[in-house]
Parts: sequence; structure tokens; C-alpha cells
Amino acid sequence: MFLEKLNVKVLLLNNQHLGMVMQWEDRFYKANRAHTYLGLPEAGHEWHVTFNEADIYPNFPAMAASFNIPSRRVIKKEEMRAAIREMLDTPGPYLLEVSRTCDLFGGLEPIQIDVAAGDGPAHRARAADDPRRSLFQRHHHR
Repeated sequence: MFLEKLNVKVLLLNNQHLGMVMQWEDRFYKANRAHTYLGLPEAGHEWHVTFNEADIYPNFPAMAASFNIPSRRVIKKEEMRAAIREMLDTPGPYLLEVSRTCDLFGGLEPIQIDVAAGDGPAHRARAADDPRRSLFQRHHHR
């Protein structure tokens, strides 16, 4: 993105988990976890426990910086408006990471993405009046 000077803005909601993988672990594997928590492996250094910004892992702003992409991390709700303005006012690519622990989201409840097995691209080419189309498909594919 940086080399091509693309004006791509990324808003990353970081809950420190591989959310969809965790959802499938809950549904199909009795909540048996296989490294879906994206935090420091050392006990006592979990961001949701320490609230020490140095414990947020991976460090997405550092990754963006390694590609010469400007970025910012938002932890507090009152930082959000200025951060979005900064992102939109910055020419070229930009990464805005928003911590899900930010009170903007009401805590650490997981975001539920409901994608049924077999609901891939081949299943999305349905007629507009087909009741099997999801609400998203009916709204965005008119």
C-alpha cells in the first residue's frame, strides 16, 4: 500500500483473539482452545489484566511502521473522534487500531460473526427473492 501510494484506511478492532476461530472452537470443539488468544505467552502479561499498553501483542502499529504506514492505537473512547479525523486527514495508507477493551465497545464481549459452514462465495449467488439469502446479501446485492 505504501509503495503504491494507495489511499487505503484500515480500522482494526483488536480483541486479542482470533475471533472467528474461537467461535468455531466454542461451537464445534467444546471451547477447546488452540492458541486463539493473541497475547504475550508469559503469565501475568495479558493486556486485559495489566492494561499496560506494552503488553498488547501483536503490536499492529509497529508492524505498520515497518511498512512506512502511519498508524495510531486507540484505547480510550474519548480518543476515538480525533483518531478517526487523523486517519482521514492523512494522505495515503493508514492503520487505526482500536482496542476492544476500550469502553467504546462495552468491555470484552466477543463480536459474533455468524458464517455458516458452506456459506462460501458459491452459495452467495442466489436470486434476490430467495429466502436463503442473508440480510446482508439482500441489502448489499440489489
